[in-house]
Amino acid sequence: MAKATESVDHDGILRQIAEEAGWSGRYAFLIVISAAISLLGLLMPSVAVLIGAMLLSPLMMPIIGLGFGIATLDFHEIRRAATALMLGAAIAVALSVVLILLSPVQTITSEIAGRTQPTLFDLLVALLSAIAGGYALIRGRGGTVVGVAIAIALMPPLVVVGFGIATWNWVVFSGALLLFLTNAITIALTAALVARCYGFGSHLSPHHTGWQLVLFAVAIGVLSIPLGAGLRRIAFEAVAQRQVRDALGEDFPRARG
Repeated sequence: MAKATESVDHDGILRQIAEEAGWSGRYAFLIVISAAISLLGLLMPSVAVLIGAMLLSPLMMPIIGLGFGIATLDFHEIRRAATALMLGAAIAVALSVVLILLSPVQTITSEIAGRTQPTLFDLLVALLSAIAGGYALIRGRGGTVVGVAIAIALMPPLVVVGFGIATWNWVVFSGALLLFLTNAITIALTAALVARCYGFGSHLSPHHTGWQLVLFAVAIGVLSIPLGAGLRRIAFEAVAQRQVRDALGEDFPRARG
């Protein structure tokens, strides 16, 4: 790991993040386009269209920037990245609300429903994908970022949050918001840990490192509570459905086929 750390261009990576993690006209444009494409993919519904929106992934760099800011305790970068993230999220949600109110289709499709019941599996996907994304950024593995952008769907849950607001559906709103927060928090904190492993924030004391680890553990622990409950509920429903099918198959043999 020492050799890997020495070969990393720390200053160059931090400059790249500083350039791409803040607010800009290009960033705002991509937020609008990504949100609009995500909405179309959710309402159609079309997985292919959603993948196209995921590939734009404008929210990824502010979240990564937030993580690297936490890793180095650069409070200026933390503020810049957090501001860009919050403004981008607000624009995406507001645009989604307006477009859904104007849309003649306000049905909860399978793609929308699939983003209203986050579980621990979503946390694990965000964790592993964030490790890959942090590694890709640090080691210059650009091709990996494409897979990470698809695996971590940041914009679709935000659009579903807007759908929940527009249709006054609390279940949809809260479920999608939990999924987005799970992805965003997990990506940021995991990126911070990956950055520390590669020598970013080497000037920090062991005390600072300890607090960073505590922050990561507490955040993941808090998120795991509702996500674990969601996984148990889905598992219970799956068992109940199988028992009902088995019971119907015994009483009505033809129904089994």
